[in-house]
Amino acid sequence: MKFLTLTYYLFLIIAMQIIAPLNITAQQYSEIELKAAYLYNFTLFVKWPVNSTNNSEYFTIGIYKDYDMFLILTEMLKGKKTMNKPIKVIEIKNIENTKKTNLIYFGKNVTQNELNEILEYISNKPILTVANKIEDFCENGGIINFRPPYFKKRFEINNEKALSLGLKISSKLLVLSKIINPNENKF
Repeated sequence: MKFLTLTYYLFLIIAMQIIAPLNITAQQYSEIELKAAYLYNFTLFVKWPVNSTNNSEYFTIGIYKDYDMFLILTEMLKGKKTMNKPIKVIEIKNIENTKKTNLIYFGKNVTQNELNEILEYISNKPILTVANKIEDFCENGGIINFRPPYFKKRFEINNEKALSLGLKISSKLLVLSKIINPNENKF
């Protein structure tokens, strides 16, 4: 009798090990959904100067030239707060809207001229700028740039620029990134 009971439990354990992986599948997230989650987490690991966010009832994230990110982030952040303020996601359609934001995300379809114009326009404002794999983004005055998925560090950060704007990036975020010093290759 003990042998049958032991055999039964052994069979049950083996069957569960075979069947469980077939019935339970991990939630798969797209690259854009993961980046949207990173954007939200950036708001939690960056400290803005006190006077930069007190003038508005919202913490505003602007999306430039990435409508899919705009849609996903708008849905994902419904009801979310950061810095005790509700988050508002806007699509940036003209350069004047950039000054109304606390964070700007640039999609891949941004031209170098558009990027330079916007970065110049907001150059002294405490706005966290984030780009989607734009070459030399951090070297040209941007703050955070996503890198391709196969890179060891998922994003790069120009902490020097962030500090110059009064933005303090948590060491927890810095340790996960490649730090870019825009002056390091200049003679």
